[in-house]
Amino acid sequence: MYEDGYTLGYGVVPIGGEDVTKDISIGMQIDIKEAENIKKTHGSAIVYKEKISGDSHIDTLFLSDIINARYEEIFNKINKHLQNVEKEGRLAGGVILIGGGVKMNNVDILAKDIFKLATFYGKDNLLNL
Repeated sequence: MYEDGYTLGYGVVPIGGEDVTKDISIGMQIDIKEAENIKKTHGSAIVYKEKISGDSHIDTLFLSDIINARYEEIFNKINKHLQNVEKEGRLAGGVILIGGGVKMNNVDILAKDIFKLATFYGKDNLLNL
């Protein structure tokens, strides 16, 4: 968090893309490699009601439910921290999303909905604060 050019603090949530992949693997009863592939090709953080066919039918509603639940957990943990430091909804510069997990379709839309703030994609090198 920045305010008036000063760093107020920052944090890392120890949950991410690998956890989403594990959730998909368990929920869809498939191996990790297949879960990662499905996540990358059909995954969305927003729930959609459609099916995509290929070698087998992928229930994208179920897939999106799995992904959405984990991303909501992540963003709600961050929002709880913002509440604790009295910054919920009060970051003029918005929220910057970084890391491999934010490459998921519609993560920015979900983040904007939860944080009620402008949401942007940053570069992973921002972690070198």
